[in-house]
Amino acid sequence: MDRNIGWFTTAVFLAFGGAFFLASLTIPGGTSTTLGPAVVPRAVSLMMVILAAIVLVADFRTRDKGPIKQDITPRDLLFRAGPLIALIAVYGQFMLWFGYLIATLLSGYIAFRLFGNSRKASALHSILAGTLFYFCFVYLLGIYDPPGSLIDMTLLF
Repeated sequence: MDRNIGWFTTAVFLAFGGAFFLASLTIPGGTSTTLGPAVVPRAVSLMMVILAAIVLVADFRTRDKGPIKQDITPRDLLFRAGPLIALIAVYGQFMLWFGYLIATLLSGYIAFRLFGNSRKASALHSILAGTLFYFCFVYLLGIYDPPGSLIDMTLLF
């Protein structure tokens, strides 16, 4: 395929980042002595917008050098992204049922498997990343960890 569809993915990331940033503006801020719950969503969404804009500009600058050969069609891109989009919805439901830690471990494992990691590597990466994120967000940043409706892990920690 001779046309470059990378700009489309980057434009979607830019749109999502902008939407997330606007949504994060509705989160009440903390006091002058604490960071508050809005810091992480605002920072992540702002970084997403900035990085997507940089990649989009770079993509259009390289367009003058001729077409880029790619193995993926827009249909293939949607087919590959579909399971990840569904996983986001499943992750949200897992959060309601199991709380942050278990939902992150399960969804992380599934995401790593979707990206082609082995079962062992997926389990190891999801455990390491999930517990690291849990420690950073809940203990270091002091973000509230809501209990799950089926399993409440907050009593163990």
